[in-house]
Amino acid sequence: SLNWLRSLNELADIAVKVEDFQLANSSFISAKGLLQNMSGVDPEDAFYCYYLGARTNLNFGANDVAIVNSQRAISLAETSDKPLWLADALTVLAGAHKEKGDATSARTAYRRAAATLEDYGRRPARLATVYLNLGTMAAGGKAPNAALDYFDRAQPLIAADDAKLQFEFAIRKAFALTNLERMPEAIDLLNGGISLLTGKSASSETELPVLLPDSIPPHLYTTASRLIGERANALLKLEQSKAALSDYETYLRLLDLLRGRVNSDASRRYLSQNHRFYFDRAIAILLDTVLYTPTT
Repeated sequence: SLNWLRSLNELADIAVKVEDFQLANSSFISAKGLLQNMSGVDPEDAFYCYYLGARTNLNFGANDVAIVNSQRAISLAETSDKPLWLADALTVLAGAHKEKGDATSARTAYRRAAATLEDYGRRPARLATVYLNLGTMAAGGKAPNAALDYFDRAQPLIAADDAKLQFEFAIRKAFALTNLERMPEAIDLLNGGISLLTGKSASSETELPVLLPDSIPPHLYTTASRLIGERANALLKLEQSKAALSDYETYLRLLDLLRGRVNSDASRRYLSQNHRFYFDRAIAILLDTVLYTPTT
């Protein structure tokens, strides 16, 4: 039973990473059933069961259940005196509160996660991730300037060879810059991320780096879609509709590739719902283009 529990946890972890959330959820339900009927389970196995379950719940929008499972993971982390477990579970708890619209509880959980990692003194990448989350919350709220302070704290903690966090930094800070109406800076930052992802720069300073979806490795589809989607938003704010539409079309192609990578209809529906905003933006531009009649 213990080996089966560990196998289910590992399967859930893999499924979350490839965004097959239906598989992750099925694995968690089976693991939780095993866990509740076992005694003497290693706290680490129990922690990862609830932590991965909470992450899966969060991705499916089951925020109340995500809160319950993340709190169970937090209790196990506190009992085991594991700062990294605690910070990870607090981060999921914060995400669930944020999705429910409870910004105060979300910030409290993120700040506790940051304090835990600051006291721990190691794992700078995890601390950087928490600062990025706090920065994103500030950028989306009433304090976009405060967001830049969190990004400034995060940047020196990100290793030069940590491409994943470099991408995340570019996406999150660009979001804040766009909200501050500093679109050219946001686009420059995203262009750097796209060039890093593709290994190719723009052919001239006035051109945007091109992202060809079929040339992107599958594990980078989500990152690529977020980079290109955020750039489309900034371009649209600059009233560069043609360039924005091109980026939205690239984004939707990446979404098709993402959907083709998962095995269940539920996971494909989740991906489509999660990206509805970009569909709406692209359709709005097309409608404006079709309905606009120049005056003569």
